[in-house]
Amino acid sequence: MEFVQWWMGNRSWLTGMKTDGIKPSIFRTDDDTAVVNIDVILKDLEAELDNY
Repeated sequence: MEFVQWWMGNRSWLTGMKTDGIKPSIFRTDDDTAVVNIDVILKDLEAELDNY
């Protein structure tokens, strides 16, 4: 249930980041980082939501 609540509260935040052209940095290290497209994050989170 916690994931569902988190998702409902943060989906608009993620879509707002997409609208603003922001690509989040995932797994940042001192030397490098992985930048992920918001659509990928949304798709992955929606797939995870199917488990609930």
